[in-house]
Amino acid sequence: EYDIDLVSLDELSGLNAIIVAVGHDEFRSLGSDALKAMCGEGNIIMGDLKSIFDKAELTAAGFDVFRL
Repeated sequence: EYDIDLVSLDELSGLNAIIVAVGHDEFRSLGSDALKAMCGEGNIIMGDLKSIFDKAELTAAGFDVFRL
């Protein structure tokens, strides 16, 4: 209906931003290394809307973190 193709997490690469808006176990199981592997170079914006990740760990990995 919205012409959006869903892909698995394994297919994500070169991202400039990640927004996690739900606290599903699939996302909770990801560490900062796995998240960083999905990203490109430079500062990456991480929107952790449910605060499921350790902010200090994400910041140390090079993410610019925001939460609601």
